[in-house]
Amino acid sequence: MRKTVDLNQLATELVAEYPTIASLWLFGSRRHRTRSLRSDIDVLVVSTGFIKPGDARRSTQKLCPALDLFLTDGGRAVSCMNESFVEAESFEALRSKLAPFASGHA
Repeated sequence: MRKTVDLNQLATELVAEYPTIASLWLFGSRRHRTRSLRSDIDVLVVSTGFIKPGDARRSTQKLCPALDLFLTDGGRAVSCMNESFVEAESFEALRSKLAPFASGHA
């Protein structure tokens, strides 16, 4: 059975839980529609304050287990789920690399 996820609702719930979130950017296989049934939902998180990765991981497990938040710090984004990371010389370069045609949500 395929489950539908309302990304706008997830974004609203994340911002309610973490008011310092400035924007959210969808990237990865879900963004590019190359997903499989096992694909997670990769989201870059830009925040004006510190979000503890462990807290974000617990939140996503409650909200949507397929959600993988990547907390950004300049040009580096680290996964809350598995600590993998992506890097670029700046956030704008990172966003352009991962979500070149996307618009943020906050």
